Amino acid sequence: MFFSILSRYIMRSMLLPFVCCICGFIFIFFIANVQDDLSDMLKLDNTKDIIIYYFLLIPDKFTYIAPMSLLLATIYCFSSLNRNHEVIAMRSAGLSLTKLSAPIYLFSVLVGISLYLSSQYLEPYCRLKTFELNTRAESMDRSHEFHIFTAFDGKQKRKWAVSSDEDNNFSAIQILEYDENNNLTREIEALSGEFNSEIGWNFKNVSIAEFSEDHRIKKIEKHDNYLRNDIKDDPIILSNIDELKGTPSIAQIKSELNSGRPVDTKRKAFLETRQYSLIFSPFSCLIGVLLGIPLATSSQRSPGMSAASRAIGIMLVYYIINSAFTNLGRNDILPPMMAAGIGTFIFISFGLFTSLKD
Repeated sequence: MFFSILSRYIMRSMLLPFVCCICGFIFIFFIANVQDDLSDMLKLDNTKDIIIYYFLLIPDKFTYIAPMSLLLATIYCFSSLNRNHEVIAMRSAGLSLTKLSAPIYLFSVLVGISLYLSSQYLEPYCRLKTFELNTRAESMDRSHEFHIFTAFDGKQKRKWAVSSDEDNNFSAIQILEYDENNNLTREIEALSGEFNSEIGWNFKNVSIAEFSEDHRIKKIEKHDNYLRNDIKDDPIILSNIDELKGTPSIAQIKSELNSGRPVDTKRKAFLETRQYSLIFSPFSCLIGVLLGIPLATSSQRSPGMSAASRAIGIMLVYYIINSAFTNLGRNDILPPMMAAGIGTFIFISFGLFTSLKD
Protein backbone atom coordinates (compact mmCIF):
# COMPACT_ATOMS: atom_id res chain seq x y z
CA MET A 1 0.00 0.00 0.00
CA PHE A 2 2.76 2.40 1.01
CA PHE A 3 4.77 1.59 -2.13
CA SER A 4 1.68 2.11 -4.33
CA ILE A 5 1.09 5.56 -2.83
CA LEU A 6 4.77 6.39 -3.20
CA SER A 7 4.77 5.30 -6.85
CA ARG A 8 1.81 7.55 -7.63
CA TYR A 9 3.54 10.45 -5.88
CA ILE A 10 6.74 9.96 -7.89
CA MET A 11 4.83 9.64 -11.18
CA ARG A 12 2.87 12.85 -10.48
CA SER A 13 6.18 14.60 -9.83
CA MET A 14 7.47 13.19 -13.12
CA LEU A 15 4.58 13.60 -15.53
CA LEU A 16 4.13 17.38 -15.45
CA PRO A 17 7.83 18.13 -16.20
CA PHE A 18 7.75 15.45 -18.91
CA VAL A 19 4.75 17.03 -20.64
CA CYS A 20 6.29 20.51 -20.30
CA CYS A 21 9.57 19.28 -21.84
CA ILE A 22 7.70 17.61 -24.71
CA CYS A 23 5.83 20.86 -25.44
CA GLY A 24 9.01 22.93 -25.11
CA PHE A 25 10.98 20.79 -27.55
CA ILE A 26 8.07 20.73 -30.02
CA PHE A 27 7.95 24.53 -29.87
CA ILE A 28 11.72 24.75 -30.54
CA PHE A 29 11.48 22.41 -33.54
CA PHE A 30 8.41 24.30 -34.74
CA ILE A 31 10.27 27.63 -34.71
CA ALA A 32 13.23 26.07 -36.53
CA ASN A 33 10.98 24.58 -39.23
CA VAL A 34 9.03 27.81 -39.67
CA GLN A 35 12.29 29.63 -40.45
CA ASP A 36 13.33 26.95 -42.95
CA ASP A 37 10.09 26.10 -44.76
CA LEU A 38 7.54 28.88 -44.33
CA SER A 39 8.53 30.76 -47.49
CA ASP A 40 7.93 27.59 -49.55
CA MET A 41 4.73 26.66 -47.73
CA LEU A 42 3.19 30.10 -48.39
CA LYS A 43 3.25 29.23 -52.10
CA LEU A 44 0.48 26.71 -51.43
CA ASP A 45 -1.82 29.67 -50.66
CA ASN A 46 -3.88 27.39 -48.41
CA THR A 47 -3.85 28.02 -44.64
CA LYS A 48 -5.22 24.57 -43.87
CA ASP A 49 -2.43 22.82 -45.79
CA ILE A 50 0.21 24.96 -44.09
CA ILE A 51 -1.14 24.14 -40.60
CA ILE A 52 -1.40 20.42 -41.48
CA TYR A 53 2.19 20.45 -42.79
CA TYR A 54 3.63 21.72 -39.50
CA PHE A 55 1.55 19.35 -37.38
CA LEU A 56 2.67 16.40 -39.52
CA LEU A 57 6.33 17.29 -38.86
CA ILE A 58 5.96 16.62 -35.11
CA PRO A 59 6.03 12.75 -35.04
CA ASP A 60 9.32 12.69 -36.96
CA LYS A 61 11.01 14.58 -34.09
CA PHE A 62 9.92 12.25 -31.26
CA THR A 63 13.04 10.09 -31.65
CA TYR A 64 14.98 12.98 -30.09
CA ILE A 65 12.23 14.69 -28.09
CA ALA A 66 11.06 11.69 -26.01
CA PRO A 67 14.44 10.57 -24.57
CA MET A 68 15.53 14.14 -23.78
CA SER A 69 12.18 14.92 -22.15
CA LEU A 70 12.40 11.77 -20.04
CA LEU A 71 15.93 12.69 -19.02
CA LEU A 72 15.08 16.23 -17.92
CA ALA A 73 11.83 15.19 -16.23
CA THR A 74 13.64 12.45 -14.30
CA ILE A 75 16.33 14.85 -13.14
CA TYR A 76 13.73 17.43 -12.08
CA CYS A 77 11.70 14.84 -10.17
CA PHE A 78 14.60 13.25 -8.27
CA SER A 79 16.43 16.54 -7.71
CA SER A 80 13.30 17.84 -5.97
CA LEU A 81 13.04 14.68 -3.86
CA ASN A 82 16.74 14.81 -3.04
CA ARG A 83 16.66 18.51 -2.17
CA ASN A 84 13.82 17.94 0.30
CA HIS A 85 15.60 14.93 1.88
CA GLU A 86 12.79 12.65 0.72
CA VAL A 87 15.18 10.20 -0.95
CA ILE A 88 17.05 9.75 2.36
CA ALA A 89 13.77 9.24 4.20
CA MET A 90 12.62 6.61 1.71
CA ARG A 91 15.92 4.80 1.92
CA SER A 92 15.70 4.87 5.71
CA ALA A 93 12.31 3.17 5.38
CA GLY A 94 14.08 0.28 3.62
CA LEU A 95 13.38 1.21 -0.01
CA SER A 96 16.32 1.02 -2.40
CA LEU A 97 16.82 3.61 -5.13
CA THR A 98 16.17 0.92 -7.72
CA LYS A 99 12.79 0.10 -6.18
CA LEU A 100 11.94 3.81 -5.95
CA SER A 101 12.76 4.16 -9.62
CA ALA A 102 10.66 1.17 -10.76
CA PRO A 103 7.59 3.21 -11.86
CA ILE A 104 9.79 5.56 -13.90
CA TYR A 105 11.58 2.61 -15.52
CA LEU A 106 8.19 1.18 -16.45
CA PHE A 107 7.06 4.55 -17.79
CA SER A 108 10.22 4.83 -19.93
CA VAL A 109 9.50 1.37 -21.39
CA LEU A 110 5.96 2.46 -22.29
CA VAL A 111 7.29 5.64 -23.92
CA GLY A 112 9.83 3.52 -25.83
CA ILE A 113 7.08 1.20 -27.10
CA SER A 114 5.05 4.25 -28.18
CA LEU A 115 8.13 5.61 -29.94
CA TYR A 116 8.60 2.33 -31.81
CA LEU A 117 4.93 2.15 -32.87
CA SER A 118 5.09 5.77 -34.00
CA SER A 119 8.19 5.09 -36.11
CA GLN A 120 6.45 2.16 -37.84
CA TYR A 121 2.97 3.51 -38.45
CA LEU A 122 2.61 7.23 -37.78
CA GLU A 123 5.94 8.64 -38.97
CA PRO A 124 5.94 7.02 -42.48
CA TYR A 125 2.45 8.40 -43.16
CA CYS A 126 3.32 11.89 -41.87
CA ARG A 127 6.65 11.88 -43.70
CA LEU A 128 4.99 11.04 -47.01
CA LYS A 129 2.28 13.68 -46.58
CA THR A 130 4.76 16.43 -45.65
CA PHE A 131 6.92 15.40 -48.60
CA GLU A 132 3.93 15.67 -50.94
CA LEU A 133 3.03 19.14 -49.64
CA ASN A 134 6.65 20.31 -49.78
CA THR A 135 7.14 18.96 -53.31
CA ARG A 136 3.91 20.59 -54.47
CA ALA A 137 5.00 23.93 -52.98
CA GLU A 138 8.45 23.77 -54.55
CA SER A 139 7.06 22.87 -57.97
CA MET A 140 4.81 25.94 -58.10
CA ASP A 141 7.62 28.30 -59.08
CA ARG A 142 8.88 26.11 -61.91
CA SER A 143 7.47 26.89 -65.36
CA HIS A 144 8.61 23.57 -66.83
CA GLU A 145 10.17 20.38 -65.52
CA PHE A 146 11.25 17.06 -67.02
CA HIS A 147 10.88 13.89 -64.93
CA ILE A 148 12.76 10.64 -65.41
CA PHE A 149 12.15 7.88 -62.87
CA THR A 150 11.40 4.19 -62.37
CA ALA A 151 8.26 2.95 -60.62
CA PHE A 152 7.76 -0.58 -59.31
CA ASP A 153 4.52 -2.56 -59.19
CA GLY A 154 5.30 -5.82 -57.43
CA LYS A 155 8.08 -7.44 -59.45
CA GLN A 156 7.17 -5.45 -62.57
CA LYS A 157 8.52 -1.99 -63.30
CA ARG A 158 7.87 1.07 -65.43
CA LYS A 159 10.44 3.53 -66.71
CA TRP A 160 9.04 7.02 -67.19
CA ALA A 161 10.03 10.13 -69.11
CA VAL A 162 7.47 12.94 -68.86
CA SER A 163 7.34 16.71 -68.98
CA SER A 164 5.17 18.90 -66.71
CA ASP A 165 4.39 22.61 -66.42
CA GLU A 166 3.66 24.71 -63.33
CA ASP A 167 -0.02 23.60 -63.37
CA ASN A 168 1.01 19.93 -63.44
CA ASN A 169 -0.15 19.42 -67.02
CA PHE A 170 1.77 16.44 -68.40
CA SER A 171 3.06 16.12 -71.95
CA ALA A 172 5.67 14.29 -74.05
CA ILE A 173 5.06 11.07 -72.11
CA GLN A 174 7.01 7.87 -72.68
CA ILE A 175 6.58 4.72 -70.55
CA LEU A 176 8.48 1.45 -70.89
CA GLU A 177 6.81 -1.47 -69.07
CA TYR A 178 8.85 -4.52 -68.02
CA ASP A 179 7.76 -7.90 -66.66
CA GLU A 180 9.22 -9.68 -63.62
CA ASN A 181 12.03 -11.10 -65.80
CA ASN A 182 13.01 -7.58 -66.86
CA ASN A 183 11.76 -8.10 -70.41
CA LEU A 184 10.22 -5.12 -72.21
CA THR A 185 6.53 -5.85 -72.77
CA ARG A 186 5.00 -2.50 -73.77
CA GLU A 187 5.98 1.01 -74.81
CA ILE A 188 3.49 3.86 -74.41
CA GLU A 189 4.00 7.23 -76.05
CA ALA A 190 1.47 10.03 -75.52
CA LEU A 191 1.37 13.69 -76.45
CA SER A 192 -0.33 14.51 -73.13
CA GLY A 193 -1.97 12.93 -70.12
CA GLU A 194 -4.08 13.58 -67.06
CA PHE A 195 -3.32 12.08 -63.66
CA ASN A 196 -5.66 11.49 -60.73
CA SER A 197 -4.41 9.66 -57.64
CA GLU A 198 -7.74 7.80 -57.34
CA ILE A 199 -8.56 6.86 -60.94
CA GLY A 200 -5.04 6.65 -62.40
CA TRP A 201 -3.90 7.94 -65.80
CA ASN A 202 -5.76 9.01 -68.92
CA PHE A 203 -3.36 9.33 -71.84
CA LYS A 204 -4.27 11.31 -75.00
CA ASN A 205 -3.07 10.87 -78.59
CA VAL A 206 -1.39 7.59 -77.69
CA SER A 207 0.76 5.11 -79.57
CA ILE A 208 1.19 1.68 -77.91
CA ALA A 209 3.75 -0.89 -79.01
CA GLU A 210 3.45 -4.48 -77.69
CA PHE A 211 6.63 -6.60 -77.58
CA SER A 212 7.03 -10.36 -77.82
CA GLU A 213 9.41 -12.46 -75.71
CA ASP A 214 12.09 -12.23 -78.43
CA HIS A 215 11.98 -8.39 -78.08
CA ARG A 216 10.24 -7.83 -81.41
CA ILE A 217 7.26 -5.54 -81.92
CA LYS A 218 4.20 -7.74 -82.35
CA LYS A 219 1.50 -5.07 -82.39
CA ILE A 220 1.09 -1.28 -82.56
CA GLU A 221 -2.11 0.50 -81.55
CA LYS A 222 -3.17 4.13 -81.65
CA HIS A 223 -5.82 5.70 -79.42
CA ASP A 224 -7.21 9.16 -78.90
CA ASN A 225 -7.72 8.29 -75.23
CA TYR A 226 -6.12 5.45 -73.30
CA LEU A 227 -7.26 4.96 -69.67
CA ARG A 228 -5.00 3.04 -67.27
CA ASN A 229 -6.62 2.73 -63.85
CA ASP A 230 -3.87 0.37 -62.68
CA ILE A 231 -1.11 3.01 -63.02
CA LYS A 232 -1.05 5.30 -59.97
CA ASP A 233 2.50 6.68 -60.46
CA ASP A 234 2.73 10.37 -59.53
CA PRO A 235 5.63 11.98 -61.47
CA ILE A 236 5.94 14.93 -59.06
CA ILE A 237 6.44 12.60 -56.10
CA LEU A 238 8.33 9.73 -57.71
CA SER A 239 10.87 11.87 -59.54
CA ASN A 240 11.99 13.24 -56.13
CA ILE A 241 11.43 10.08 -54.09
CA ASP A 242 15.16 9.69 -53.26
CA GLU A 243 14.59 12.15 -50.43
CA LEU A 244 12.34 9.56 -48.74
CA LYS A 245 14.68 6.61 -49.27
CA GLY A 246 16.76 7.63 -46.27
CA THR A 247 13.88 7.20 -43.81
CA PRO A 248 11.96 3.97 -44.57
CA SER A 249 10.05 2.10 -41.86
CA ILE A 250 10.76 -1.55 -41.01
CA ALA A 251 7.75 -2.62 -43.11
CA GLN A 252 9.04 -0.62 -46.10
CA ILE A 253 12.53 -2.07 -45.65
CA LYS A 254 11.22 -5.65 -45.58
CA SER A 255 9.07 -4.93 -48.61
CA GLU A 256 12.08 -3.69 -50.59
CA LEU A 257 14.39 -6.51 -49.48
CA ASN A 258 11.78 -9.22 -50.17
CA SER A 259 10.44 -7.78 -53.43
CA GLY A 260 12.66 -9.96 -55.60
CA ARG A 261 14.23 -6.89 -57.20
CA PRO A 262 18.04 -6.74 -57.17
CA VAL A 263 19.48 -4.64 -54.33
CA ASP A 264 23.14 -3.63 -54.47
CA THR A 265 25.40 -4.38 -51.49
CA LYS A 266 25.62 -0.81 -50.24
CA ARG A 267 21.86 -0.24 -50.42
CA LYS A 268 21.28 -3.53 -48.57
CA ALA A 269 23.72 -2.50 -45.83
CA PHE A 270 21.96 0.87 -45.55
CA LEU A 271 18.52 -0.74 -45.28
CA GLU A 272 19.57 -3.35 -42.71
CA THR A 273 21.35 -0.75 -40.58
CA ARG A 274 18.27 1.47 -40.72
CA GLN A 275 16.11 -1.52 -39.71
CA TYR A 276 18.21 -2.29 -36.62
CA SER A 277 18.43 1.42 -35.76
CA LEU A 278 14.63 1.58 -35.59
CA ILE A 279 14.61 -1.46 -33.31
CA PHE A 280 17.26 -0.05 -30.96
CA SER A 281 16.18 3.62 -30.93
CA PRO A 282 13.36 3.17 -28.33
CA PHE A 283 16.00 2.03 -25.82
CA SER A 284 17.26 5.62 -25.75
CA CYS A 285 14.24 6.36 -23.51
CA LEU A 286 15.59 3.89 -20.96
CA ILE A 287 19.05 5.45 -21.27
CA GLY A 288 17.58 8.84 -20.37
CA VAL A 289 16.11 7.46 -17.14
CA LEU A 290 19.16 5.36 -16.24
CA LEU A 291 21.38 8.44 -16.57
CA GLY A 292 18.98 10.91 -14.97
CA ILE A 293 18.33 9.18 -11.64
CA PRO A 294 21.94 8.70 -10.42
CA LEU A 295 22.97 12.17 -11.61
CA ALA A 296 20.05 13.79 -9.78
CA THR A 297 20.68 11.90 -6.52
CA SER A 298 24.49 11.74 -6.53
CA SER A 299 24.94 14.87 -4.44
CA GLN A 300 22.41 16.58 -2.24
CA ARG A 301 24.08 19.93 -2.73
CA SER A 302 24.38 19.63 -6.48
CA PRO A 303 21.77 21.86 -8.14
CA GLY A 304 19.37 20.35 -10.66
CA MET A 305 20.68 22.47 -13.52
CA SER A 306 24.19 21.09 -12.99
CA ALA A 307 22.90 17.51 -13.15
CA ALA A 308 20.76 18.36 -16.19
CA SER A 309 23.69 19.91 -18.08
CA ARG A 310 25.88 16.86 -17.38
CA ALA A 311 23.12 14.44 -18.42
CA ILE A 312 22.38 16.36 -21.63
CA GLY A 313 26.10 16.34 -22.41
CA ILE A 314 26.20 12.56 -21.98
CA MET A 315 23.11 12.12 -24.16
CA LEU A 316 24.66 14.28 -26.88
CA VAL A 317 27.77 12.11 -26.75
CA TYR A 318 25.46 9.08 -27.09
CA TYR A 319 23.80 10.54 -30.20
CA ILE A 320 27.19 11.41 -31.74
CA ILE A 321 28.67 7.94 -31.08
CA ASN A 322 25.48 6.23 -32.24
CA SER A 323 25.45 8.30 -35.44
CA ALA A 324 29.13 7.53 -36.12
CA PHE A 325 28.65 3.77 -35.77
CA THR A 326 25.41 3.88 -37.77
CA ASN A 327 27.22 5.60 -40.66
CA LEU A 328 29.84 2.83 -40.59
CA GLY A 329 27.05 0.29 -40.94
CA ARG A 330 25.31 2.19 -43.73
CA ASN A 331 28.57 2.27 -45.68
CA ASP A 332 29.02 -1.50 -45.23
CA ILE A 333 32.10 -1.12 -43.02
CA LEU A 334 30.54 -2.73 -39.90
CA PRO A 335 27.84 -5.43 -39.69
CA PRO A 336 24.44 -3.64 -39.59
CA MET A 337 23.30 -5.07 -36.25
CA MET A 338 26.58 -4.19 -34.53
CA ALA A 339 26.67 -0.71 -36.03
CA ALA A 340 23.09 0.10 -35.01
CA GLY A 341 23.24 -1.39 -31.52
CA ILE A 342 26.74 -0.88 -30.14
CA GLY A 343 26.19 2.73 -28.99
CA THR A 344 22.92 1.81 -27.27
CA PHE A 345 24.51 -1.24 -25.61
CA ILE A 346 27.44 0.81 -24.26
CA PHE A 347 25.27 3.54 -22.76
CA ILE A 348 22.65 1.18 -21.31
CA SER A 349 25.51 -0.74 -19.66
CA PHE A 350 26.94 2.52 -18.33
CA GLY A 351 23.50 3.59 -17.07
CA LEU A 352 22.90 0.24 -15.34
CA PHE A 353 26.33 0.38 -13.71
CA THR A 354 25.79 3.89 -12.31
CA SER A 355 22.23 3.07 -11.16
CA LEU A 356 23.19 -0.17 -9.39
CA LYS A 357 26.26 1.47 -7.91
CA ASP A 358 24.08 4.06 -6.20
